[in-house]
Amino acid sequence: MKITFLGTAAATACPLVFCNCPMCAAGWKQKGKDFRRRASALIGEDLIIDLGPDVMTAAFDFGTDIRNIRYWLQTHAHSDHFDAGHLITRWSEYASEGIMPLDLAASRETIRHMSERLSLEEPGASLEKTEWLERLKIRVHSVCHGETVRFGNRRITAVESMHDPQDGRCCM
Repeated sequence: MKITFLGTAAATACPLVFCNCPMCAAGWKQKGKDFRRRASALIGEDLIIDLGPDVMTAAFDFGTDIRNIRYWLQTHAHSDHFDAGHLITRWSEYASEGIMPLDLAASRETIRHMSERLSLEEPGASLEKTEWLERLKIRVHSVCHGETVRFGNRRITAVESMHDPQDGRCCM
């Protein structure tokens, strides 16, 4: 199965916007693989891990069509891993057409934080309200450590991590 790493860098990507250290200077000069986007990976053609801010530019650069994504694993809701603006484009009022249903798996806490960020993009929007899930064509699967979710022919088991104490324990 093909895995495309759409991004592998830290929260700020690399090179840093205002940095002149040797590593960042080399990234600006050499470009290519030395320009690293924020974390995201595409498994096969239909499963994405983290829907971050660099997903579209990475997909174009790698020649990957991400319109086929049907399954989405979100590790946590930090801005370098989740860009709520991508979700707003899923509702019909945004003029999007032919949107296929999307299955999302994340921890309950991650879903709550994603909903908070989504409501900043569109007041009242939520991944915890049925009317918004229908508008966005998203099915949410809340998973905890040790639980398994089935996406197509894949079985994915959540594992616990502690990335940010303020976020609480995340599962995915």
